[in-house]
Amino acid sequence: DGQTRPDPFHPSGVSCRSMRAASCATLVLTALAVGCSGRPAGTPESPDRENLLAVTRQDLSGADQSVREQAGRAYANLAERLRLGAGDAELGAAYGAYGMVLQAAEYYDAAEPNLLNAQRLAPGELRWSYYLGHLYQTRGDLTRAKAAFGRSLEIRPGDLAALIWLGRIHLDEGGVDEAEALFRRASTIAPDA
Repeated sequence: DGQTRPDPFHPSGVSCRSMRAASCATLVLTALAVGCSGRPAGTPESPDRENLLAVTRQDLSGADQSVREQAGRAYANLAERLRLGAGDAELGAAYGAYGMVLQAAEYYDAAEPNLLNAQRLAPGELRWSYYLGHLYQTRGDLTRAKAAFGRSLEIRPGDLAALIWLGRIHLDEGGVDEAEALFRRASTIAPDA
């Protein structure tokens, strides 16, 4: 959309426009490094393929070259996974990777269906609800952001980042008691943080 906004993923608040390529690469590399570590062992695969949302290749002509290349690779990987009939977890990871590139490049409306598909296909995977929480928070939809971070905590109750982000939303909305409870939980997990 061409607007410069603080980057919710970067603690310094540096604008997304100035950090777009680095942010995008970092987000994708982090996700690939995390892999499936957010999914509890033995989580069954989802039978929810019939309800996947339509996804198309986005026109990123206004984005940096590196973003266009990353998005192109991610979309090609998704198309290949669909063509090959990949399993739910693998297909979910492909939707999610494409969604993360779009989200990092500030194409939030295009990122959302990809991340929702990833969550439907791999419901036990922490990162999809976590990234949706950031997406909704960035768009100002705090109700959906709270639900998404809450879902992250259902998957991993001790997830420090989700506790803090959810606490910050409650605090911003004036929910001091809810925020304090979440921050106390976080402080028991990481007392030196």
